[in-house]
Amino acid sequence: MFKNSKESGFTMTELVVVIAIIGVTLAIAIPSFLSYRPTMRIKGAARDITTILQWSRMKAVSENNRMEIQFSPANKTYTVFDDNNSDGDVSTDTAIRTSTLPDDISFGIGTTVTKKASTNIGPAHTDCLTFNVDSCNTDDSTSFSSNGTANNGTIYLVNTKDECFAVIVDSQGRVRIRKWAGSDWVD
Repeated sequence: MFKNSKESGFTMTELVVVIAIIGVTLAIAIPSFLSYRPTMRIKGAARDITTILQWSRMKAVSENNRMEIQFSPANKTYTVFDDNNSDGDVSTDTAIRTSTLPDDISFGIGTTVTKKASTNIGPAHTDCLTFNVDSCNTDDSTSFSSNGTANNGTIYLVNTKDECFAVIVDSQGRVRIRKWAGSDWVD
């Protein structure tokens, strides 16, 4: 009537071996992950800026007015303004969104960058934003008109590992990201 069943489960030795394997795997993986983290963060920051620029362009076209994005390198922020009357002056207009770069990312050029990001030729820019102002200490901006065009320029980002990314806006309003690969810019 009753059947003897063999007890099942794991032995203490089996559990210790599995825990040791997990520990060794984590000991190898975590330092590798941590060294790659600054690269992931700068890529994310470049993608965030690209997304905001593309969203601003779409909003300018859909609302048939001008959108301006102001960058403040000193504060590591960028703010989107809706220029409701398209007069080119957003000082009295409402800021729609403000974003801040992560702590280990800033507007700037890596020390190894030797060429412009937009053409991959010619000497590197010395300024971190190439829209209206040639300085990393003052506000700089780009804008999208109601037909989707923009004033062209480049936003340079650098991280604590001296890796550099560039977000390029062309006059047609297209936005793309390039990475400094040691001797050239790559898409």
